Amino acid sequence: MEMIEFPPLSMQDLQAIFDRHTWRYEIDRGHMLTGFNGVPMIFSIEEEREVLLLQIPLVPGKGMQGYHAVAPEAEADACVYLMAVNYRLILGAYTRDHHDGEIRYEISIPVVGSFLSDEQVEHAILVAGSTVTLHAPVINAILTRQMSLAQALAVLDRGAGAPPAVA
Repeated sequence: MEMIEFPPLSMQDLQAIFDRHTWRYEIDRGHMLTGFNGVPMIFSIEEEREVLLLQIPLVPGKGMQGYHAVAPEAEADACVYLMAVNYRLILGAYTRDHHDGEIRYEISIPVVGSFLSDEQVEHAILVAGSTVTLHAPVINAILTRQMSLAQALAVLDRGAGAPPAVA
């Protein structure tokens, strides 16, 4: 049986997918910047490990444009909420940089020895957009003390905070 050898993953592969679907994007310093339904998305390719990375910035970290200091208790509560949500997700995760407090949603898709399909990218966009649309307002409400951790977890437990079925 003959092995099929795939070329290494590159930004051009991702651009070709976006071009086929006539999705808007721009390339800035090796990253693809785009947005779907008002959700900004940053795609990058880790060429050495052949991984597609999708990041959605949610809360700027200290020193970043748009940063607002929050109470340490609110940060701790947001971290507990993020862990509870992550426990339910099967694709991607919410992450927080412990150095500056930045919060993002991230998906990594490894494609070593394979190729990146249109369907993989479409699915990642749909899942990322859906989960961020659902959870970002709650995360913000916790950080601004408009919602307690107990309230946020109760909403999550009732299923209102569960990821869409597609996720």
